[in-house]
Amino acid sequence: MVHPSSLIPIDRLKRWYNKGYIVPLIIPFNPKTKNPWELAKRFADQEANMFFLDSVRYQEKTGRYSYIGWNPFYIFQPHKLNGFVPELRGLFERYRGKKWDEAPFFTGGGVGYFSYEVGHAFEVLPSYAKDDLRFDPIALLFVRNLIVFDHQSNTYFFVSNLFPREDGTFSEALEKERQLFCGFANKISTNPPPGRGSPPNIRQNTRRTRRAVWRELADPPICVAEKEVGVRNYVPPSRPSPARGEGVRIRNFRADISKSAFKKMVVRTKKYLEAGDIYQANLSQRFSFEFDREPATIYESLRQINPSPFSSFLKLGEVTILSSSPERLIRKSGDICETRPIAGTRPCGVTRAEEKNFRRDLMMSPKERAEHIMLVDLERNDLGRVCQPNSVHVSELMTIEKYSHVIHIVSNVKGKLRPECDRFDLLKAVFPGGTITGCPKIRSMEIIEELEPFKRHLYTGSIGYLAYDGDMDLNIVIRTIILKGKKGYIQVGAGIVYDSDPEAEYWETIHKGKAMVEALGACKRNKLRKILMTKSQ
Repeated sequence: MVHPSSLIPIDRLKRWYNKGYIVPLIIPFNPKTKNPWELAKRFADQEANMFFLDSVRYQEKTGRYSYIGWNPFYIFQPHKLNGFVPELRGLFERYRGKKWDEAPFFTGGGVGYFSYEVGHAFEVLPSYAKDDLRFDPIALLFVRNLIVFDHQSNTYFFVSNLFPREDGTFSEALEKERQLFCGFANKISTNPPPGRGSPPNIRQNTRRTRRAVWRELADPPICVAEKEVGVRNYVPPSRPSPARGEGVRIRNFRADISKSAFKKMVVRTKKYLEAGDIYQANLSQRFSFEFDREPATIYESLRQINPSPFSSFLKLGEVTILSSSPERLIRKSGDICETRPIAGTRPCGVTRAEEKNFRRDLMMSPKERAEHIMLVDLERNDLGRVCQPNSVHVSELMTIEKYSHVIHIVSNVKGKLRPECDRFDLLKAVFPGGTITGCPKIRSMEIIEELEPFKRHLYTGSIGYLAYDGDMDLNIVIRTIILKGKKGYIQVGAGIVYDSDPEAEYWETIHKGKAMVEALGACKRNKLRKILMTKSQ
């Protein structure tokens, strides 16, 4: 029988298929582009539900592969959190896979998100914040076929999973997939049409537009909701919407709480710090806007302005998630698990000398160093709940990573999972991440629920995959734009400690949000030119 060249020998696939395991037929192919987004964009235009896990900033430590999936045969989307773990365990017992040394890290499973509120399923927590967005707490897409791009070798693979329970004999399943691949290869080898998500001309974005948007961030026009933070509720007077640059397709950009309210949240948090309730807490604020551009166009801008190792584009009906996250929450490969906390931020600076000064200031800051070490210890303790004794260790401590607008202190913590624990035990131990909640984690989450006016939903949740073979890789949802219908949301946060300055913490959130706002403001043309962005506005 004639079949395309498979990365894994056919006889091995057949042997495990006959044992009842899902097996991946992995076929190299050449789509005439070395940019996987060009392929993902076609599916984004055509599919109601699809995903693109995008290692646009390739680093050997964090992301070798990018993954595209479409046309899910099942979407795990519970409306309530009670009992979701046993349900998922049962699903993966039915659809079980095997780890293949010669295969990419991920060849099939569930891809999607866990919202921040999933933490309420793991711990007993209060619920005060307003649920105004009505997102499903979990959404995982299960697809039969994947496109995988290996950034190390610049090679594409078409992955087709064979299901013993549904596909008949191995020969029948293989022949069906051979025909599917031949049709797919003919279709995908044609030059991609321009489509609705044509790349923008970011360089022609007007300086006036950027200044207008950031002026509104510094002094938000409308406070649509404010939570009591120890003083009476305050609603500032309405002001006109910011002036828009020519061709910019966002409207009514506003802060959902005022600058003064955010600073009062910081002050209230410092009271808890003084009382000894916590050592650190992460507070956030949200911005909303209306838009009439294709989500793919906005993501095109975002991945160019702020390339990050854990980026993603998820399309789930009327909800689209555009993430340029730099932070991994947890990865499980076999019995090895690792987390990569980020804590400590400075702007990049405009000149090399300024950036050098910011780096020195960040690494020499007693506040930033103490906060980072404290959160590394928190992650060590979280892993210690499910890892073998003496296996948890810090494999990388306090290195600097540079992104488009900020620099961060980053560490890496590893451990070896206990035999009686699985990835759901691991997820329960580490979710949500300590860097975006605080220390101690549970008390910090209680304070966040008390002070922040809206539920976080996707913000500081996780996006990634749960594989058929038992592995897992999840990011932390930061530096992310959420689109629902024709409304969009951006949320940014800062870590609050005893000597935090409310004004400085507010401006840290603004620096973290710059790349996302620039991506929105850049969507005004249909050609993408080389981007030369200043590092500070």
